[in-house]
Amino acid sequence: MPISAQPSAPWHQSVWLAVAVNLVPLLGVLFLGWSTGVVLFLYWAENVVVGLVTLLKMFACTGEETQFEKLRNMAFFFVHYGAFAVGHAVGLLVLVGLVGHADLPEGEQPPPPEPGSINPTWLALTLLGIVVSHLFDFYNDFLVRGEGRDKTSSDLLFRPYVRVVILHLVVVLGAFVCLKAGSPTPAVVMLVLLKTGIDLALHYGRKIWAAA
Repeated sequence: MPISAQPSAPWHQSVWLAVAVNLVPLLGVLFLGWSTGVVLFLYWAENVVVGLVTLLKMFACTGEETQFEKLRNMAFFFVHYGAFAVGHAVGLLVLVGLVGHADLPEGEQPPPPEPGSINPTWLALTLLGIVVSHLFDFYNDFLVRGEGRDKTSSDLLFRPYVRVVILHLVVVLGAFVCLKAGSPTPAVVMLVLLKTGIDLALHYGRKIWAAA
């Protein structure tokens, strides 16, 4: 049974978990040699996770609507958001190619990545952390605390797009800063910190929306 009437501490578990997961790419850039492409891939993967969790929320929400309306909205979201994610991936591949060539002389091709330069274990653990963070938010905030669960699937339908569009604009800005800077590391650090701040702002904005 939702316990949304309980006061929510400003820094409860889901917030700490989200901050921790957001800071892992920063450690990867500073100490593990992660490139701009790795960070952008993680952000794209997180958007996919957000879409899947939104489907769970649409299925579990309790607002007044028929089962047909709920399933119709879920099917529309799956197709539309899926196409959006594919387009987003193509755009990021173009950006990664631009950033990867930013500091090369004209006509020179980038060297192939060295085997083992990116530890797949750390990358997999980071992806797992992203999944756990959003599933915990779904379970703790949505199911247990009931934050937004009384909405309809129509109310939830376009919520993820706000986050994706804002983050996409930030990613594009960060990519062009990388192009101008020549060395992408400072821009990626800025991107990670900015993305963390946006995630926190959207997290608390969602709480206000859920309580409305």
